[in-house]
Amino acid sequence: MAYSYYTGIGCMHWNRSLIDIQEYSMDGVADLFIRLAYSELAANDKKDFPVAAIAITVSIGSIIVILCGYLFWKLLAKHRERKRKSEAFLREASPKFYQGGIR
Repeated sequence: MAYSYYTGIGCMHWNRSLIDIQEYSMDGVADLFIRLAYSELAANDKKDFPVAAIAITVSIGSIIVILCGYLFWKLLAKHRERKRKSEAFLREASPKFYQGGIR
């Protein structure tokens, strides 16, 4: 809905499309007021932004956690392999002094 007040003509209102609004603004002084429902405003679309931001943040965070877990797993595997090789070397080098493992 739109409405306007012009001295001499009075109050004018439009319920559908705004047609011929230039004819009523004779000297460019008339104000046109437009009433919209809140759901029709462009500002109402901004509430989708936090959902997208949260989804992106959670996705990136999950990828970082998975990557860190994988790197930690590889580090532990490398440490276990070094420990196994070291114990095997000690068994071969001095079997009578070897007492069951490195701690």
